Amino acid sequence: MENNRLNRNKGITLIALIITIIVLLLLAGISISMLAGNNSILNRGGQSRAANALGAAKDEVSMKIQAATQDYFLSVYNSNTTTSTGNTYSRSQLDADAMAAVTSISTADVSIKQQEGANWNTSDQSIILQYNPDGSTVRGQLENGVMTWGTIENVGQISPKPITEIGAITPASPEIGEGIEITLTAQINSDATESLIWTIEPTTVATITPVGKNSVKVTGITGQAGNTATLTASYGSLPSMSTTISVIETPQEASTTTSYVGYYAEVDGVWGIIYADLLAQNPRSGTCNHLNWNISSKSTNPDDYKSYTVSSKIPTGKTTVPNTGYTTTGVVNQINDTSGLKQNRFYVMETTDHGIYTWDNACALSYGDTGKWRLPNDNEWGLFARGMNIVYDQAWINPKSYEKKGLYAYYWSSRQYNSTHGGIIDFTMMNTNNWSKTSSAKVRLTSEF
Repeated sequence: MENNRLNRNKGITLIALIITIIVLLLLAGISISMLAGNNSILNRGGQSRAANALGAAKDEVSMKIQAATQDYFLSVYNSNTTTSTGNTYSRSQLDADAMAAVTSISTADVSIKQQEGANWNTSDQSIILQYNPDGSTVRGQLENGVMTWGTIENVGQISPKPITEIGAITPASPEIGEGIEITLTAQINSDATESLIWTIEPTTVATITPVGKNSVKVTGITGQAGNTATLTASYGSLPSMSTTISVIETPQEASTTTSYVGYYAEVDGVWGIIYADLLAQNPRSGTCNHLNWNISSKSTNPDDYKSYTVSSKIPTGKTTVPNTGYTTTGVVNQINDTSGLKQNRFYVMETTDHGIYTWDNACALSYGDTGKWRLPNDNEWGLFARGMNIVYDQAWINPKSYEKKGLYAYYWSSRQYNSTHGGIIDFTMMNTNNWSKTSSAKVRLTSEF
């Protein structure tokens, strides 16, 4: 009897073990199905990422279409009225103009796969957006300025390919300032469809926005020079890659009342030092030793002059004016004048000589990328002497110090005295003279901007 009970217990234990194994296998199969099936958790996660990215891209396209549609109607009708501007309304032209406004997509991991209709005689005004990591697409149809979107298709058509290596971040030694935007890129394996994770510390220096798989847009928050931030690209367990971003001073708008004599400036690809400020310089005329100068005919209205920015960040090698020991204060840069009607505010002189020339050859000289540097006239030489005397505490150019400051005794002026003689600047006497045009003298060129 006792043996029979033991045998029955053993049989029950074996059956329980088999049942337990079967149950575990069933549960494992369900778990795998939930993770890897067509309706799996992983697949639904991928679909969600595709839907979010394509949704953001659709919003971006729709906003561009809406703006272009508004512009079109404003071209047909006067603003806030129904009065025609004389242009003829055309639905085809409306849709063509709107579609032509969609030239790119800034949403990360989304691109324009196909676009039709940026032409008035094309009947199919449509666009197809693609989520690059898995090939998901969505098609939009444009009609009468309204974009209608279909459902997301081709989900999972492309198998995601991971990043297997992270290379250097370029460009090297990046710099930002307040409101300045730069784009940096980290090298990754070319077949990767996944995206890098970007971080920046501290976050008070700049904001970051991922662009595509391996790029990031960095926008400076502060213009306080000397600050730095560390930008890092990472992916999974791979070794991350970092670069240091330096904060540079943000150029400020030039004052209309402060003189910038003594500042550096680059004109036509050539660096020089500002020796006259036609707007802010006072007095407006005078004499430096025996060299006369006069800018009284120049305007004192700021509106008449071009716009400029000023920065204390001086290019490497330009901190000290050659042969003088003088450390310049900063750099003045011109803001592009689209009107072409504004006057130049500054005169700038090279800091080194060109050589020895006859008067005719000196007058024929031009320098710079487009030849904007030329031979100075008597008045400009007087302004140069006056400007540099102020910069160097009243002791820069005089008969006793000109050689110590890198100047030669005699320089040609562009003034022509007569058919055989040209103007000369004599620093030994600090005055002007006339020499035979066939004589030789030093040449230093000037420009304005």
